[in-house]
Amino acid sequence: MLEEKIEDVKRCDAFPGQSERTESGKWVGVAQTLHTLRNVVNTFCMRVENLVCLSKPSLCEWRDQRKFEDDIEVMVIRNSIRGFLEDFEINSWKQGPQLSGSQYTNQLAKINQLSSLRQELDIISRTLSSPEMGQFPLNGSDESGEQCTNGKRKDHFLRKAFSSDISQFIKEANGKNQESKTDLSETMESASLKHMTKDEIVSFFKSEITRMKRNHESQVQEITEEYFRLRREFLKESGPLSSLRKDKEFEAFRKKIPELMVKLDDVLFKNEKLSVLYGNNEIICNLKNRIDTLLSENQQMKGLLTSKSKEVKHLSSQLSSAADKISQHFVTEANLLKRIRKLKCDMQDMSLKLRSEKMWISVFSRN
Repeated sequence: MLEEKIEDVKRCDAFPGQSERTESGKWVGVAQTLHTLRNVVNTFCMRVENLVCLSKPSLCEWRDQRKFEDDIEVMVIRNSIRGFLEDFEINSWKQGPQLSGSQYTNQLAKINQLSSLRQELDIISRTLSSPEMGQFPLNGSDESGEQCTNGKRKDHFLRKAFSSDISQFIKEANGKNQESKTDLSETMESASLKHMTKDEIVSFFKSEITRMKRNHESQVQEITEEYFRLRREFLKESGPLSSLRKDKEFEAFRKKIPELMVKLDDVLFKNEKLSVLYGNNEIICNLKNRIDTLLSENQQMKGLLTSKSKEVKHLSSQLSSAADKISQHFVTEANLLKRIRKLKCDMQDMSLKLRSEKMWISVFSRN
């Protein structure tokens, strides 16, 4: 509208032939429009200021309300989590096995033993599967089977020869020992010992014992050397065959060890679950014991409170009785004081009476 008024004024300026009344009327309309526009702007500014002033407290109220809602949500979540924990403890208490502390420690010791056994089996499996143990074909052709059979036969023959050599050598050593024993017995039974003195007999037996000890040590050394010689020969002749036999035996162990490890893993997994339940059970038992101790302490405190209240009542009764006795003592004391005063008055009266009598007696005696 203001733009239209300004355009009209421009047109009037462009056509100066129009009347002055029309021009003055146009300018009055422009002034009124500007005044109206100023009023609209002022009103808009006032409304904006009012909105800003109203938005500040509303924003503070919104923040406070939001904080209050967050606090309520946190409290609700905390209470719900606490309820879940309490339900879990109650269910674990109902469903879990009731074990004492000693049984729980024994169960943990068994679990530790099983885990150590599993580790040992793992180490043995790695040792057996290492390349140092030797890898030989076990499921080969018929030729390998015949070689294994021949190796077993040769191994058996070598073992038999080795054992026969060792037994023969031991028999020879035993025969030498038997000969030395017979010589000693013959010497002891000879008549020459009968003519010896005590010291000569002792020295003779000491020399014989030393000689027998030397013979025994030499025989032991010979047996040991012979054993190691035969063992070296046996190992030279049966080295590869014994390794093949050992590999076959170790293969059976290799097949059994993974199965045992799997079984132990299952047992340990179940025991881990049980240990978690036992741990929860132990925590609940500790909490229950603590609650029981608190209840017992509460009962003890109640008992002490009742005993103290009884003592206070007894002392108050004693105090009241003592107050009564004190009041009675005061009364008796007052009565005694009255009697004492009365007696004093009576004594004064008696003394006056005696004086008067003495005076009258002295007067009559003069007359």
